[in-house]
Amino acid sequence: FSCPTKEAATMLSCADSMVAVPDADASSPNGAPEPEPMYLQKLWSMASDVSLQEEERNALRAKYFDQCTKWRTLQARLITAITNLGVSEFWASMCQALREHGLCGDCGSPATVRNVVCLCLGNLGDHAPLYQLSVLILILERLGVHHEKCFVFDPCHSPEEIDVLKHLGFTVLDGSDDARIRVRQMTLFYMPHGDFGLTNNLIAANFDSLHQIAVLGNNLAWVCNPEEQDTTSAAERMDRTMSRAPFVQKVLAAVKETHLQDTFASKVRSQLPRLAPRISNAFANSVCDSLDCTLSTFPPQVPWAHISRALEPAHRESAL
Repeated sequence: FSCPTKEAATMLSCADSMVAVPDADASSPNGAPEPEPMYLQKLWSMASDVSLQEEERNALRAKYFDQCTKWRTLQARLITAITNLGVSEFWASMCQALREHGLCGDCGSPATVRNVVCLCLGNLGDHAPLYQLSVLILILERLGVHHEKCFVFDPCHSPEEIDVLKHLGFTVLDGSDDARIRVRQMTLFYMPHGDFGLTNNLIAANFDSLHQIAVLGNNLAWVCNPEEQDTTSAAERMDRTMSRAPFVQKVLAAVKETHLQDTFASKVRSQLPRLAPRISNAFANSVCDSLDCTLSTFPPQVPWAHISRALEPAHRESAL
């Protein structure tokens, strides 16, 4: 095995096999070192430590090659997901929703969004988070937001996943105060797996300036009541006396929402029986609607500051 990032290699004899070991100074074909996430760089540095016994170095090299293969696989899957989603009906609907909510203009005009915060992305090796990361990358391109202005946090991320996110240019937060993040300029919050408590905390932290946030995540009626239907009228929503998300409940009547159905997954499911009928039954339930989401914005003409607050935030807020 030869790692693409370090092409020049020497051969070291091991007990049962021959391991191809890359030259630490090797470069990519264009003459510049091909970058890797920090955890791979550290692992290769450890494997090159001449103070270690040969057996220890060979074990570290084998681990490096294994991790390098996983990194290349993640790269390939992410590239494929981005290119497939970028020409899909789902992405076209997303772009239209972003325009209709005033978050970006037509013909590449500057976006109104200045920052993006992504919470609850999930483990990058899983299918749904990988495609949601692809959506995030496409959104940043569409809005013209640089990756360093995209702040990411999920407590489930491993140190290696954090290195991957940093390698992609994102700013990884140390925490999110359970989504109590108060913003000073227009910010899009992408929360693909955000629960009702986090959404309620986010609304509470920005209750006096809701026009400066947009939420791409769960339907807000569902956030208040999991039995709520999308067809429920705003007046009916406001009549609810009990809600698991009281701050969200207060603003439901004036929220502008666009539901985005995962037409990408449904198209995959519809095409599989035609392309591979002999195995389609074996994969019938393998592709779920992981991209289903709702874009919610808060029109600036609504006097949000005058809407009575249900309660005060119990914890401190962090600013962005």
